[in-house]
Amino acid sequence: MGFDLAQRFVRLVAGGAGVIYAVQADGVLRWYRHAGSTTGGTSWSNDVGRDIGTAWHQFTTVLAGADGQLFGLSADGTVRWYRWELSDPDAGDGEGEWHPESGVVIHDGFGRYPRVFGGYDGVLYGVEVDGSLWWHRYLAGDGSAGDDAWANGGAGQQIHDGFLRFTELFAAPSGVIFGTEVGGTLAWWRYLAGDGSAGEGAWANGGDRVDIGSGWGTDSQREWTAGADGEIYVVALDESAVPERDHQLEWYRLENYLAVDRGGVSTLWAHPTGIPVGRGFTVERSAALQGYTRQQSVTSNESIEIAVSTTFDSYGARIRRLAPGPAVVLPRRTRPGIRHALPLGYRSLGCGWPADVVATVDADWPSGVYAAELEGPGGMRRRAVFVVRPAEPVEHLLVVLPTYTYCAYNTWGGHSQYSIGQPGVRRSLTFQRPSTTTEVDPPGVVSHTLYQDLVLLAWMHTAGIAFDCSADPDVHAGGLHMLRQYRGVVLCTHPEYVSEAMRQALLDYVEGGGRLVYTGGNGLYERVEPSADGTALTFRRGDGARDLFHEAGMPESQVLGVDFAPESFLTFAAYRVTDPEHPFLSGTGLSEDDEFGAVAYNGAASGWEADRVTEDHPAAAVFAEGVQPVGAHMCRTDRPGGGWTFAAASLCFDGALDDPVVARILQNVLAAAVAP
Repeated sequence: MGFDLAQRFVRLVAGGAGVIYAVQADGVLRWYRHAGSTTGGTSWSNDVGRDIGTAWHQFTTVLAGADGQLFGLSADGTVRWYRWELSDPDAGDGEGEWHPESGVVIHDGFGRYPRVFGGYDGVLYGVEVDGSLWWHRYLAGDGSAGDDAWANGGAGQQIHDGFLRFTELFAAPSGVIFGTEVGGTLAWWRYLAGDGSAGEGAWANGGDRVDIGSGWGTDSQREWTAGADGEIYVVALDESAVPERDHQLEWYRLENYLAVDRGGVSTLWAHPTGIPVGRGFTVERSAALQGYTRQQSVTSNESIEIAVSTTFDSYGARIRRLAPGPAVVLPRRTRPGIRHALPLGYRSLGCGWPADVVATVDADWPSGVYAAELEGPGGMRRRAVFVVRPAEPVEHLLVVLPTYTYCAYNTWGGHSQYSIGQPGVRRSLTFQRPSTTTEVDPPGVVSHTLYQDLVLLAWMHTAGIAFDCSADPDVHAGGLHMLRQYRGVVLCTHPEYVSEAMRQALLDYVEGGGRLVYTGGNGLYERVEPSADGTALTFRRGDGARDLFHEAGMPESQVLGVDFAPESFLTFAAYRVTDPEHPFLSGTGLSEDDEFGAVAYNGAASGWEADRVTEDHPAAAVFAEGVQPVGAHMCRTDRPGGGWTFAAASLCFDGALDDPVVARILQNVLAAAVAP
């Protein structure tokens, strides 16, 4: 089926000595060699690359070593082994042949890891759902399998924890690990033991991270891979006012990559910034199978349309309800695969793909969150998420999915609201594209978007708390008339981006007697402008600066009782009780200064981004506070008209609902919200 130049590759993987393996979206594996890998020179041994394999797009992860070994990992957890053996290693043309055992399965237990990285020295690192780091090492190097082929019989060994905060992880030889943290910090570790043992002595620097750079991550880059001699390759984002293709390959080299923590010198970069060394390297990891819904929400008897583009000959499609109560509502059907190219301006105007899957919402589909599941080989699964809203209210409680925030952080196509560059202009981002922020399965990385919202909805369903669902554009269009039909309204993990019409409707709702339950953090912070047809959002002011509500005289606390505290960023802690007599703490058994919520999916219940009561709006009654220096103020704000707002005031609250105290507090809040 070929590939689209705007998303030619699904993976770039460095293999040492300047070799880069590039997996095309159509499955072709290409071999390149950067002749300037140790100097940053722009010469390549073979500018056009060499085709050395097919069907590599079936793998969700591809890893490489410095000796021609490659590992292809499928979504079902199987690992296949390959080795490309060069005819003349010095020729630099990539000519060679595959080892006769290439393609055999050497392990089948990696499905437990949401993320796997590594490859050098036969080491594969797995990141568990809780952020713990596990070590495997393939010893045989010849395609043989079984216990003797692996260290520790193939069983993973936990060697560290705390890796949830690193959105990208990649490795170099000799135990070196790099991670890009939320916020753009590049961190370094080195695992010294080499046998799966753990503890401070097994690591350089006692296992503590060493920060070696800033400005890394999805705000400026979109692919990361390390060579075998300190070189790092990234694909840089186009910083133009109207971004075009992100295809420039940049080279960095950390000269002391094996000894960052020694001699009092933290980093020795060969060049202070990246050097452009190649062009044409567009990457979209989902390009082999991807889709999106044309509508964010639908109701009974309306059609949901799913646009799909794939380089596979066929794919499976079904529709599943995610919440409340997971269930398949439309069974799997096999459909022919069609690849669709991206038009110019697709980030703002939409991908423009035709609807390959169309389904009518049956009257017996309850209001909730649904997904079209697209299935490829080896258990590969992509999802396009949508909301089914009720034609008329069914329950007393409405949950509003923050789809505007999902759009703001969506990096599919390379650019989000946070991408660097694009100076002095407003930014428009479409909903008519696949999404990186609507994770359904545990991602093994911190989450402030759909995954944690699904944790909230699953808990509500299990607790027997009934609810209707809507999406942000429903509130934008329906306004106060829609909200006042419910006794209580729930805002989820991160309702950061809302339209001015939405904000006004929420304010009028609570001032008119409504009960607003805000389970997240950094809410109602920035103004967006939906397009007339609702398919896109425009961000920022005309000068390119962020359009913050509080700078326009509309602070968050007017609605929520609390304001965002920027100093709380990336701090995590438990809550401490400040008013044990508050009704929302009923049944918890807590006393003053007792702590709760020390463990949560993202780290702890108070954190990442938190809100606090300010002197300008001190009306909220705080009954618990995050124990970090700038912690969340959990509170209730009462209104003269009988309405009130509960604020958990933390991005991490919903991820702590396994804590019985956190769960009891939210049960108390929601019971009060729907009381007559």
